[in-house]
Amino acid sequence: MSDQPRITAYGLIRNGGPDLGAELTRFEALLSAFPAARLIIATNDNQDGTDAELDAWAAKSPNHVLLRFDGLARAIPDRIDRLAVVRNLCLAAIREHHACDFMVSLDLDGPNVRLSVGSIGEVIERWPAGAAAVFANQRQAYYDLYALRHPSWCPSDCWLEVTADLNRTPRLLRRLFADRRRRQAVSRRVWSRQYRIEPETPPIAVDSAYGGLGVYRMSALAGCWYGSRLPSGAAVCEHVGLHAQLRTAGGQLYILPWLLNDAPDEHLGPESGAPFPDQLLHPAVS
Repeated sequence: MSDQPRITAYGLIRNGGPDLGAELTRFEALLSAFPAARLIIATNDNQDGTDAELDAWAAKSPNHVLLRFDGLARAIPDRIDRLAVVRNLCLAAIREHHACDFMVSLDLDGPNVRLSVGSIGEVIERWPAGAAAVFANQRQAYYDLYALRHPSWCPSDCWLEVTADLNRTPRLLRRLFADRRRRQAVSRRVWSRQYRIEPETPPIAVDSAYGGLGVYRMSALAGCWYGSRLPSGAAVCEHVGLHAQLRTAGGQLYILPWLLNDAPDEHLGPESGAPFPDQLLHPAVS
């Protein structure tokens, strides 16, 4: 009897486009070290050839699971709310039908195409003591400020900070110099904090992160769900909602600098890629 950990991985796809086949092949390859791994794809409301391609993928193996939620786009117009719902449906399916030791959540729209095939196994072999979840770093710069929470690096929603900066601008100047003012706000609140983290850097304790790939100890997820709204009703990244529950339960979360995928070009700016400040390595995680 094998003592290999049980793995279930899931990803979300909508209107996968011409690169979908390559993404599906890569998805399989990343979990190839775990022959019994369950691979789940959730999709909804496709308007291209995605449904047919996903049907063919699901038919290849009993370990390929396709979850289709058509009509969701109309029922839940807000994208972040919709993502939280679909992720929770995946999490519920995993709990009910695909019991596992580790859950892998990964984006299937580009960030993981160069991820090392053996990396998921290495993550589990090198699992940090006390960790509830770990997340990827990116070769270019850690880009996912929206999902990031760290008391010094990014303590709050970077895009709400951008909006607040713009709202502090006098209304006339806001209209006359809208593009320039927005670029300055994004540079200050987002791009300048997208640091390049060297792979040799020790694991970085955070309150939340993602970066296109998260690996979770399933036992730590007990009773936890994705959430896209704060108690005030304000929107929040669905990963932040889940990770706040993990932290409340005492779980530790880390970015693993050696776990390298790629930052989508559209999420980076001219100021991205500054060296990661050493003083951010050992914060008192909130």
